[in-house]
Amino acid sequence: MPRLLLFAACRKAIRDGDDNTLTAVALWSYIDVGIFEGTEILDTDVVPQEWAIISAWRTIPEDEGKDYEQKIELVGPKGDVLLEFVSPLVLTLRSANTILRSTNFPTPQGNYELKLYLRTYSSESPGEWQIKADYPIEVTHVSVKQSE
Repeated sequence: MPRLLLFAACRKAIRDGDDNTLTAVALWSYIDVGIFEGTEILDTDVVPQEWAIISAWRTIPEDEGKDYEQKIELVGPKGDVLLEFVSPLVLTLRSANTILRSTNFPTPQGNYELKLYLRTYSSESPGEWQIKADYPIEVTHVSVKQSE
């Protein structure tokens, strides 16, 4: 199986079209969300925020001719899966890099976790998902006073 080099959340990710290298801008480990005093936050509330999840893999000779799928989950503070994304992992001679972009993030306060899974894939018999990494993101509310 390919070797995982990097799995992270960041504000912005860029892939170079010439050599498939990744650039990550502003890695996330926490998000402070400004909340007006007295505002009730629902479990379904989100804040508009562009962000990305990146993974970088190193291929090994044994990977030649094999197909893989990658699954990314965002798990909320209550343990519920808020986002699930499955995609083929396209292997090149040396590496495979992926970017998953989103335009909002949940606002309920607490600890979130990104989980990365990988499996071999064939339409007749997909393999079992194997967890390869997890990445914590803490959401904290910051009280904001409304102007009078």
